[in-house]
Amino acid sequence: MAASSFPESQQGTPPAADAEITVADAERQPLLDKRTRRFADDLDEWDSTQYDITKITSWRAFLMLKGCAWDNSLLWNSLGLGMLLVTAVTIATASLPNAVLIDPDKLARLGSFLNVFVGLLLGFFLSSSMNRWYGCVNAFLELLDAV
Repeated sequence: MAASSFPESQQGTPPAADAEITVADAERQPLLDKRTRRFADDLDEWDSTQYDITKITSWRAFLMLKGCAWDNSLLWNSLGLGMLLVTAVTIATASLPNAVLIDPDKLARLGSFLNVFVGLLLGFFLSSSMNRWYGCVNAFLELLDAV
């Protein structure tokens, strides 16, 4: 038997074969964890072309939970953590010995400033989103013109 030019690993296979085995093992691993895979499976089952318009135009629309935003457990977790944070901040603020020294007018001015600032940021986001959408539509139309 001729000597191999590759150094052999502990199992007696060349390193290239070990790399191929490692890549093959990595390809067998699922890309999504169980929770994300379950959510993706739920989305695959729902088809937007198969809805009943009579349910949407009645009071039964408020009872439809399958496929809506409130069906997402991550949303409920975020909502619960947000409520917990708000409660903790409220208790911490109320328990301060000098809480009566906080000027409500300054807080009101801060609130109005934040409202304007968030509105400005939303305007920038909406503008960039519309520009991206317009660019995508134009690129799609150019693609159709090329055919």
